[in-house]
Formats: sequence, C-alpha cells, structure tokens
Amino acid sequence: MLNKFKRKAGPFLIAFLVILSTISIAGNFIVEVNASSGNSPVASIKVIQDGIETDTVIKGSTCRLDASDSYDSDGDIVKYEWIYINGGTWQSTNGQNYKLMVYQCFGEQTLSVRVTDSEGAQDTASIKIRVINPNNKDPVANAGGGAYKRYYTNTGYSVHFDGSHSYDPDPVVDNHGIWHSVERYDWKFYSGDSWHEDLGEVSSHTYNSPGEYTITLKVWDYYGAIDTDTATVYVTDGDPNTNKPPVPIIEKDFYYTSVGNTITFDGSDSYDPDGGIIYHLWRVEDGDGWHESTSNHPPTTFSYTYKYNSPPVSGWYVHLAVRDNDCELKWATARVFVGGGGDGDGDGDGDGDGDGDEPCLEYSPKSHDFGTMDRCETDSTTFQIWNGCDETLTYTLSESCGWVSISPSNGDSTGEHDTITVSIDTGSLTEGEHQCNINIGSNGGSGTYTVHVTIAGQTPPDSRLVEIIKPIKRNLYFKNNRLIRLWNTIVIGPITIQAEKTEKEGDVEKVEFIINNEIKHTTTTKPYSFLWDEKAFGRYTIKVRAYDKNGEITEDELKVSIYNLG
Repeated sequence: MLNKFKRKAGPFLIAFLVILSTISIAGNFIVEVNASSGNSPVASIKVIQDGIETDTVIKGSTCRLDASDSYDSDGDIVKYEWIYINGGTWQSTNGQNYKLMVYQCFGEQTLSVRVTDSEGAQDTASIKIRVINPNNKDPVANAGGGAYKRYYTNTGYSVHFDGSHSYDPDPVVDNHGIWHSVERYDWKFYSGDSWHEDLGEVSSHTYNSPGEYTITLKVWDYYGAIDTDTATVYVTDGDPNTNKPPVPIIEKDFYYTSVGNTITFDGSDSYDPDGGIIYHLWRVEDGDGWHESTSNHPPTTFSYTYKYNSPPVSGWYVHLAVRDNDCELKWATARVFVGGGGDGDGDGDGDGDGDGDEPCLEYSPKSHDFGTMDRCETDSTTFQIWNGCDETLTYTLSESCGWVSISPSNGDSTGEHDTITVSIDTGSLTEGEHQCNINIGSNGGSGTYTVHVTIAGQTPPDSRLVEIIKPIKRNLYFKNNRLIRLWNTIVIGPITIQAEKTEKEGDVEKVEFIINNEIKHTTTTKPYSFLWDEKAFGRYTIKVRAYDKNGEITEDELKVSIYNLG
C-alpha cells in the first residue's frame, strides 16, 4: 500500500484541492496529506532435512533453512539475512534457501531469519533445533528418593529433591579443556506441571495439599541428548513431628523347609504410611537361640539354612523388624515348619519349584485401606485366593466384625485364582479408625486379610463457611441431572459442583474446588461452582475449601463414585 499510495499522492492532492475550491469555507486551516506506512513483511523459517521438516538434525549432516513462506502483502521482500549459530551475526543472502552444514553445533541451537522489504520494513522469525551426535550415549537421569524412589513431607513444608546421582556415561572435554557431563537439570513437581528449566541438580518444592505426587527430572548432556526419571512424593497433613508407625509385612504366614535346606523370606511389602523404611532386621528363632541378619539396609529379603536335626514340632519363628525415618520400630512374625522335602521355596515338596505335592494357600493382596468415609456409606474391594502347590486347596473365610461381608465365603482351587469380594457398611461405626481381620483357613495353611477404614467426624453445619449443595449426598446423577435417591452418591458423566455460603458469620474471600487433594478451580465470586468434566472412574473425594477475610479456613467434603469418559 505504501508504494501504491506514493505513486498516486499527486493526483489525489489535485483532486482534493479541486473539491475544496468548490466549497465555501470560513476561517484558515492547513490540509496535510501524508502517504500512510504500508504493511511490514512477515518472516517464516523452517528446517528441512532429507525433504522432511524437522527440529532435530544430526551433527555433520546437511540441512536447509527455508524461508520461502515469508511474504510481504503490499510489496516484495528484497533481502534475507540469517543467524545460524548461537551468538552469531546476521549473514546476508539474496536467495530464499540457504544450505547449512551442521558441523560444530552441539545441543540446542536457535536459527533466525530477518527479511526486509523494498521500503526498508523488517521482520524476524526463529526456530530452535537440537543437533545430536550419532555416537553420543544418552545421559542417565536419577530423580533420587533412594532405592524405593520415594520422598516424604508434610503440607506446608519444603521437600528437597536430589538429582545428583544423574550422570553422563561418555562425558566430553571440549577444546578449552572444560569437562562436560550433565549440563542441565529440568524439574516437574507434579503431573501436569510445566518444566522448571535449569534448576540445578538439587531443587525444592512445597506442597499445600496432601496426596501422592509424581516428580520428573530431565537431564541434558553436552550434545543435547536427554533422559528422564521419576520419583513419588508422599505428602501428609499435620505436624511432621507426629509419626505414624511403619507396617512390617512378611510375604507368607507359614513356610516349610527341611534340615540343610535354605529358605528365603521376603519383607518387601513392608511400608511406612508417613515416611520411609530405613532399617530391616531379620531374626530367626529356631529352638537354638536367636540368629540375626548381618546387614540392616535394606535387605528386604533374608535367606537362612536350618542345620539342626531336632526341630521343634510346633515349628520355629522368623521375625522381621522395620524402622522408619522417625526411628519407630515394629515387628512381624511368621512360622516355619521343618520336615521332609524342604527345598528353600517354602512349599515343603522338596523339588525347589514351589509347586508342592500338597496344596498351599496363596492370596494377594494381604490388606486394603478404604481410607476416610462417612457413616452410613458402603464400599467394596476384592482380593484373590489360589493354590500355589499341588492337589486341591479347600478354603473357608470368616469374620466377626458385623460391618464386613464376604462373598464367596468358601471355595477350592487347583491353581486358578478365585476372586473374593469384601464389602463394608459403615452405618454401625463410630468416628475414628476401625480394623477387621478376615480369617482364611485351608488345608494348605492359614492367613489373615485385613481391612481398615476411618470414619470421619461430622463437621457441625454452623462451623462451615460454605457447604456443598450439588451433588446431593446419596443420589444418582446422570449427565449433570439428579435422578433418584440411592445408598451412595453416584455420578455418570460430567457434574457441576456447587457450593453456597452457610449462616456462619464472615465474608467469603475465595473458594477452592478440590478433587482427591488436587485443586481444580478457584473462584472469588458467586455463584460458587465448578464443572468437573474429565476422564474419571472410581471413588473420588470432592472437597470445597473456603477462606474468609480473617484468614480462617473451613471445608466441606463429599465422597462420590463417578464414571465419566471425559
């Protein structure tokens, strides 16, 4: 437009003056006609290698920088300039395509083009490429967290992540004698987080909500090759000085062996609900005194050979002690029977294959925690029972808790896995923690499956600043519409979560909508609502957290079963 307007400015001015001469105008004024500036050119850049557009090229190969998509809507581009090495200067060429030998470029490079039109207007465009060495070995990321890849912290407290055990298997010494190994550490602190680039090998983060979080470490080497690693962060509420004890678990309740054979015990299912296990100790009580493991960390397994010819008829015992990071110690015990055919696999058949000439009881998992529930709610879980040896295993299950039911309560197995459904009804339970042991008896040993549940205290309505009004407890919702009343709250499809202020005194500063301890939405204005529409299946906790202007925080929560394809 600029060129065209300049060429026509003369005739336009004459016509304009002619028009003015035919009009009676009072007063004096100045008429100024300026040719307006035209449109600037638009720069575009892409990298072509082997006829394919790419952002990753191999060191030593030839690639083509292509600016042919650049344009000027009201004129012509007369000049192309390039920067093709980090820190380089503009290089001029009159062609649209420029051959580049990627020869001494390592890692991430920024390539740029600057275009100039016939009026001197300019525009630039850039693209980042990775230049890789085909003989380079990728670095190895290690997000830390010890052998179990776990970190533990409490809400509001900073946790430090250690990536210092990451390494480069083929470090480089450059032309200046500088040693290069891992060049950069990028971190994500939870799923869905954006990359925090170049934080260093040690970083930290503070979590404000309890739950499990996955951290990711990405490391870069000198040539731009990358590797990632993850670890799990367990965040709990409350004072970090209040410890929950560790839970020691030995794989089996009963083992079978014989004189002179070695048997291996497994305690790898042990865990600490609010920290980490730092210490394992195995003790064997075999009728000839105590025998201890010589190594304390880990070992999650322990092997022992029974050497005595007069084993106790009632069997002997193996004990596992685990100590958590708060120095609390707990013990678990299993019984070992000594007889013919022991071979170290614990099944008593003497062939070492674990299949047994007699049936032996196997089941998994050993326990289930239903978490926190309200009174008058129901839920269920499953575990499996099977015969781990020969012949036919016949079993029965029993409990005496009243709030637990089992189906089926008996069965048999020649190796197939039977699914047992355990259902609970919290109607008769009081506030606090509850445990029920389901006893498993069989002709191949016995065991115990344990269920845990915590009944939440009821928050007095007048102590909450806001309360959840949708979904309504113990109702069925389909595509955001309430249908009928049920025994549980069930949602099929998306649901709009709504909250409203209670009669409690105070002004609402903001309201957070939280799903399974993850903040999904924050609002400061009425109506307080959030459309929850994402892929979700199973049991979820909806929580609404309100802040008043004095800093007081109150919550209301609701457990729902949701089935939404997203």
